[in-house]
Order: sequence, then C-alpha cells, then structure tokens
Amino acid sequence: MTAVRHGTILTAVNGTIAGGTIVIEDGKITAVGPDAQVVVPAGAREIDATSMWVTPGILDAHSHMAIEGGGNEGANSVTPEVRIVDVIDHQDASLFRALAGGVTTINVLHGSANVIGGQNAILKLRWGKPAAELLFDGAARGVKFALGENPKRSNRAPVPDVDRRYPGTRMGVEFMLRKSFADAREYQAEWAEYEDSHAGGADVVAPRRDLRLEALAEIMSGDILVHAHSYRADEILMLLRVAEDFGFRIASLQHVLEGYKVADEIAAHGAGASTFADFWGYKMEAWDAIPYNMSIMYERGVTVSLNSDSGERVRRLYVEAAKAVKYGGVPEEDALKMITLNAANHFGIADRVGSIEVGKDGDLAIFTAHPFSGSTRVQYTIIDGQIYFDRNLVETTEDALVFDTPTPDAPAEGVGDADGVDGGEGDLQQDVESPNSRIADWTPPTLPPAVRAELMPAGYGDVSDPVLTDDQTPIAIVGGRILTMTGAPVERGTIVIQGGRITAVGENVRVPGDAHVIDATGMTVTPGMINAGTTIGLSEIGSVPATNDTREIEEINSHVKASVAIHPDSEMIPLARANGVTTAVAAPQGGLIQGQSALIDMAGWTPPEVVARSPLAMHIDFPEQEGGGRFGGGALSEDEVERQLDTLRDWMHRARAHAGALAAGLIKPTQQTYSLDALVPVILGELPVVLEASSEDGIRAALAFVEEFQLKGILAGTRDVWKVVDEIAEAGVPVILGPIQAQPADGDPYDAVFVAAKLLHDAGVPFAFRTGGASAARNLPDHAALGVAFGLPRDAAWHALTRGAAEILGVGDLYGSVEEGMIANLVVSEGDLLDIPSQVKHVLIRGQEVDLSTHHTRLWEQYSARPQPRQ
Repeated sequence: MTAVRHGTILTAVNGTIAGGTIVIEDGKITAVGPDAQVVVPAGAREIDATSMWVTPGILDAHSHMAIEGGGNEGANSVTPEVRIVDVIDHQDASLFRALAGGVTTINVLHGSANVIGGQNAILKLRWGKPAAELLFDGAARGVKFALGENPKRSNRAPVPDVDRRYPGTRMGVEFMLRKSFADAREYQAEWAEYEDSHAGGADVVAPRRDLRLEALAEIMSGDILVHAHSYRADEILMLLRVAEDFGFRIASLQHVLEGYKVADEIAAHGAGASTFADFWGYKMEAWDAIPYNMSIMYERGVTVSLNSDSGERVRRLYVEAAKAVKYGGVPEEDALKMITLNAANHFGIADRVGSIEVGKDGDLAIFTAHPFSGSTRVQYTIIDGQIYFDRNLVETTEDALVFDTPTPDAPAEGVGDADGVDGGEGDLQQDVESPNSRIADWTPPTLPPAVRAELMPAGYGDVSDPVLTDDQTPIAIVGGRILTMTGAPVERGTIVIQGGRITAVGENVRVPGDAHVIDATGMTVTPGMINAGTTIGLSEIGSVPATNDTREIEEINSHVKASVAIHPDSEMIPLARANGVTTAVAAPQGGLIQGQSALIDMAGWTPPEVVARSPLAMHIDFPEQEGGGRFGGGALSEDEVERQLDTLRDWMHRARAHAGALAAGLIKPTQQTYSLDALVPVILGELPVVLEASSEDGIRAALAFVEEFQLKGILAGTRDVWKVVDEIAEAGVPVILGPIQAQPADGDPYDAVFVAAKLLHDAGVPFAFRTGGASAARNLPDHAALGVAFGLPRDAAWHALTRGAAEILGVGDLYGSVEEGMIANLVVSEGDLLDIPSQVKHVLIRGQEVDLSTHHTRLWEQYSARPQPRQ
C-alpha cells in the first residue's frame, strides 16, 4: 500500500489538484483528491510530494528497446508471424534510463524494413524483473506496418544481392499490402470451406496451416491492431484506403509526419496518430515534418500521442510534450495526454493506464517541478504502486564521483607515478605526464608582415568582423526585463540600437524621436543565443548527399573552409533564429583534421553577409578507441588510434618546421603548401583548435596533445566529460559541451550527460553548448534546460548560451551581452526560453529585425486553413 501526499496532481482527465493525495492498494489507485478529503490507510508507505508535481506514468508509443538480435526480418517484406515477445531482453539498460524519465509503459515494435513486420510487445518497465513479468497482461496484440523509404530500401545505399527485394517503390508497397490481404482472404475462404465440409461429415483434408496468413486474417478480423510507420500524406491516405477496402482500421499511424496535411481523413478513419514533436529534415520524406503537426491533428479531432523511437528521446518525453504547447497552443492537460492517456488509447489499454483515476493501475511519475518546466527532473517513478525509480536511492553521477575519488594511498587507475613512467605500448596516457620535455626546444617564430598578411589576412582570417547595416534608423526595445549577461537584470529597461550596434541600455534611456519602437513590456530581452557546434549552412537534408557539404574525403583537410560553402538560403537558418539562436559555429566534419569552421549569423543575402568570422577555429576529430556519441565519428581500433595520433603529431611537427621556414624567408606560401599554410596559425597558437573527443582516455590524450604543441585548444565532447572535469580545469581548456540530448555510456550513471554542465560550472571551466547537426540547431535552449534540471544554475546556463560562448570563440568583444558597442543580436520572448513553451516574439540580428516565418510556420498556416474535405 502506497500513498503519495501533498503533491500537485495532474490527473490528465479531471484537471489539477493542488495539494493532493493518491492512495494505491494492490497495484490499483483506490483514492485521489485533495489532502483533506483522502484518508490514508494505516500502515501505508507515504511519499511526501510537497512542492512536487505528480503525473500519470508516461507511455511511449514507439520503442525498439529490449529487443535481442535486432528488430527486422529484412529478407522478406511480409512477416506478421514473428513476435517481439519471444526476444525481450529484460536487462537492456535503456529500460532503466526510460524509467528514470518517468516512463512506465512502452510499445516495443518490429523495425521498419518490412511492409508488414512483426507483432509488438507492450511492456511495463518493472526493472529487475524477468522478461515475462515485464509483459503488460491483457494488452491487445498489434503488428507493425511500414510505408515509404524504409521498406522500399531507398533510405540507404543498396547492398548488392541483399537488397534485391520487392518492393522498390511506393507503388510496390501498396501492391504488396493488397496482395497480402487478398492472399489472406483466400486462405480464410479455404478454411471456411473446409470447416463447412468437415462439419457436414465430409472426409476432407485440412488446408496447410500458414502462420503468416493467419496473422493477416486476424488483422482483418480486428484481433490484431495495426501500428503503421508512415511519413508522407499520400502514403497515409493509401494505407487508410487499403485498410477500409479490406474491412479493418489502423489503430495508430506512427511518426505520421505529414499527418497535418490529411488530418481530417485520419480522424474520419478513426486512426490515432503518434508523432515526433520536433524531429525533421533527417531524410527526404521528413522534409515537410513540422512541430505544428501535433496541434493541427489535435484541432481536427485526431487522438495524438508522442513517441520516442529512441533510447535517448524516451528519457525526456515530457520535454517533447511541452512543445505541443509551444507550437500551436495545445492546452497543457491535452499536451500531457499526448504522453499518457492518448498513447494508452493507441495500445487499447486506456482502461488501465494513462490517467490518475480510481480503479486504474498505480503508475505515476513524480517531478521536482512542472513537467513542462525547463528546470524539472523525475524524482520517483511508480508502477503498480511500487517504486521502481527513486533518485535518492540510485547512483547518480555525483555519487559516482565521490565514490571514485582517489586517496593519497590509492591513486586513480591509469594515472602515472610521480616520475612520469610511460603507460606502456598503446596507452594513450604515455605522453601525458611530461610534455614539457618535447616543447622546451621550440619557440614560435615571428612571421614577416608580408607573409602574415598572405597567410592570415584581416588578423587571422578572411572575415574578421560582421558586415553591419548602413541603415542608421534607430530602433528602441522598451519596457522589457533585460538579461544583460554583465550584471543584474534591468527590470524595465530600454535598449537603443543604431547602425547594427547597441548604443544605449538601461532603465532611464532616452528613446530617439525617430526610433522604431518595439514594445517589450512583460517580456524578456536577452542576447541572441550562440550554438557552438552545428553544420548549419553546410547541411540540409540528412540522408540526401546532394544537400550536404560537411565531410571532405581526405584525412587531412586543414585547408578546407566552411565559409566558402555556407548556403544563406538554407531553411535551417530561419528555423534556428525563430527560436532565439542568432549565431552559430558551422563546422566541417570529414577526416582527421576536418578543416576550418566559420561563425555565422542567422541572416544575410550572401555568404559574406552571413559569415561573421572565418576561419573561427581548426577542427580535429581526435582519435580514440571509445568514441560513442561523438560529433565527428565512431570508435577506432587501438592500432588505428596510434596511427592517427602519429599522423597528427607528424603534421604538427611539419607545421612547426613550415612556420620556421616561412619566418626565415626560405619559402613562401603557395598553393602547393596549402595544408601546411592553414596549420601555421594553429601551431603559432593564434587560431583556436577544437578537438573532438568523448571518451575518458580520448579527452586526456587530447589535453596532453594541446599542451604538447602549445595549442590554443578547445575541447568538444559530451559522454565522459564528467569523469575528467578536474583534469580539464587544471589544463585550463574550455569546453564546447553537447549534444546534451544524448545517452551516457553503458554502465555510467543515468544522469552523466545531463549533469556535466553543472560539474564544469562548479569546477570553474568555461563552457558553451552545442546541438550538433543542422535541423536540431533551434533546440539549443532545450539542451541547456536539461543542464538546469540537473543542477546547473539558470544564470550560468544563460551565460554559457551567450557571453560564455562568445568568449570561448574569441568574439566576446562583439557578441554575447547587452551593453553599449556590442553587435545588436537580441531576442525578445514571452517567458524564459529555458522553459520549453516560451515564445519568441522578436529577433534582431546585426541591429535589424528579422522575419520569424519559416518553412514550418508557412506549412502550419497553409494546412490550418485547409477546408474540410468533401464526403
């Protein structure tokens, strides 16, 4: 018996109860209401939820967790006879991480390589129990369908012989569906004829039993529900027609990224829709995916849920649900239903779970703040009245750090002794302890002015300052709460901008008579956010090579410049600025030395107008054996790590020699020495070098490499940063942290990635946030918000998004704060953008207000106005 007391209860069906109590007996909710109205039985275990928020346990409508041996039967297009229940891995760590995100029930589905895949499994996340006890008893069976690129195998490069499999087009997918159900009808007819004859006494042979056709027949009879992977509007309508022609209904359209285009037809059919909140652009059929998909379908009467399709996104489905409020204004309770009751409806288990009501299963998630707040985390997850996640009892990252702190008598494993003994052959630590022996005999040379001008024009790059407007019309932002990033907020302040720069800021600033005035009363004004690691301008659609210019094919690409390939009309640019991201690092990714990044602003007609600084930094994909979750690449063998380290050192030594020869006048920069010429500013310590490393050993080796060659280093990584914070601090190297929306390494605490920002802040390490990629660049504040939820002070998060990022990137004199003389990249928002539902109302870039319409808002407006279709 369990009682949750004194919490704010979000029931999902009957509003909010402030100061409420829930009683759970024998796994079922027996009472719910205000504290004063609920009697707690004697002997009940009580959970004090004071100042906490209680929701139904979260349901994920689309998961591939806990599947042994993969989730596709790729050799055949139709395999409804196979079952996920036969291959459940109850020890999959992703299940526990989901539980730590408040998730209590998941729909585990077959993969999407098949037109008709296998049968699903509904699991309750009873972590620690055997597989049989994870199964949701009494749940309706379901089967996975898939449409579009995946079953026709156009979502990847074809494998000869293996991929000679029908179908290869959407036309073929439709035919395969119709043929399969036509075959099942014939099978049903054969059995019906046999049973009639047998019942009449005839001595007849039974038809051959076919498990595949039996499953298809059960779909037509409604005994097996259909959950269909789908993207485009045309294929969604096709599937609905096929289902109706064969007499069954689609229970849920999964992903359904263009569902907003045919929302009325989906509603008329009676299908549910389980979608991504804000995941798009990763392949061609996801190009018209918009975050307003949820709200349009909701407004048209479709039962909408959100799904993860990910062992990472499942940990923060409550953050995704908040986007239903942000994009389209779905009421909070209905947005909550999208991760609770609506998903239960899709599974056919809404009588058991999905809301906090008497008689339902005692499945709850308890948050430290409102689940849509940017500062919340899950404190407890309860299933059937039993606590399966209690943050007070599980190992957190900070617990692990306390436990692993070495004592004077027990040095940490892998750290050399005081004499700096080598770590042994192949040990990445072998050069860490005494790098000074390799640098004392080299002093950076002084380049002649003519050589310097040729190698590093305009300081050390092609673009040293952003192009500002010639328009001298003043703009005044008045009445807002200004986060200056240099001191206390100005509660009701005014900012005056002229010629692209801030000319005045404060409480008693005079507004010029001819100024264009932006009324920010009741709103928050901040510097524009800086995304410190993206491919914006270089990448458009993830799986379409023609739209991507991120990876050059050579191993050494030091001469490659992102600035020359920035596409100013990229749809990613307005999308990023519409959520307050005004500036970003656009970085190449291919090879060992990847090339030179550019700092870009999110407005401009031409590349020179967009680019603010080029080159910004040199980027190195630092070699490491355990590279899981890396921005640049994957893990390497030990031999390959050593080879690449030797290659890097060789190029650094050659660059030193090259710089010396240039300084002595022995050679001149030429097109034949372009790779070495590009490394000269790096080796002189003038151009920063960003070293991508995510493993513990890789980070340590990268820090040693920076010290060895006296580089102006910036570490970029996420996964194992928490393990080496003190060493990073001692090295004095700043960090570009992210993506934060990532998984920890197997065996690490569940919050290792989320808490990294707090640990860096506590250690005094300067850091900035990045999202990686292009399509998710606008979600930068969401990443910072996860850091806040796990202990990072909110003002420190804002510093890292603005002034801190600018200082790390060497542009702190231009960007990142609201003060006189700074470039006027400014954002006006309703609410704090670290709270997900907050809305951006105005964005100024280089002192000019920019249009906030995007590819997404245009589609939202277009399809929101779609007339009802003819019946």
